[in-house]
Amino acid sequence: MNPSYYQNQINKIEKDIADLHKKIADESKKENDKIKQIDSVNKSINKNTSISTLQSKQKQIVKYQTEILNYKKR
Repeated sequence: MNPSYYQNQINKIEKDIADLHKKIADESKKENDKIKQIDSVNKSINKNTSISTLQSKQKQIVKYQTEILNYKKR
């Protein structure tokens, strides 16, 4: 095999690694966005929040947490 074959293989692997790094960064951004949404929902809860609204907000938080877990599984 000639050197250009090996160089092409190295280039392909480096591109694959760069693609994986980008995917990791994208998933991390999605995770951080969900964490911000959870924080926002938590901040909107106060002593005057009705029970039904509180339950709805808790369901939202659980949904966001589930999405975060799915991002981490990928």
